[in-house]
Amino acid sequence: MGIIKANIDEDLRRKLWEKAFKKFGYSKGAISMAIKEAVQRWVQEDEKSDEVESERILNNNAYLRLKEKLEREYDAQYVLIAKGDFVAAAKTFDEIVKIANTKVPDAKHRLIFKVTKGEIRRRGRLGWRIRRKSIAGTT
Repeated sequence: MGIIKANIDEDLRRKLWEKAFKKFGYSKGAISMAIKEAVQRWVQEDEKSDEVESERILNNNAYLRLKEKLEREYDAQYVLIAKGDFVAAAKTFDEIVKIANTKVPDAKHRLIFKVTKGEIRRRGRLGWRIRRKSIAGTT
């Protein structure tokens, strides 16, 4: 067991004490138990995000590797890539989601997209259009 010293602002310290005493009672070690639980949750969450990130990279690399094949064989279909490999293709989005939930329910990251040949170019305007008026001789 080790000792960690940390500085936190007063408001956060007050909330920590309130939550710790509410959950663990006004006993010796309530603050330590609360901090230990919080750190364990944070570490577990961080490990999960690392797993998601590694699967995301695998799936993106699989897409780049399979892009031409997908355009040739699955044009206008929805495709599922999970765990770094092509899983399935379907005509509708709902079908591919059902397949994803059946074949790779434990995947941390999935790519589901509609295959189209070439790039899709979209033009649009974001925000409000501004028209400037000249006021008192300014332009």
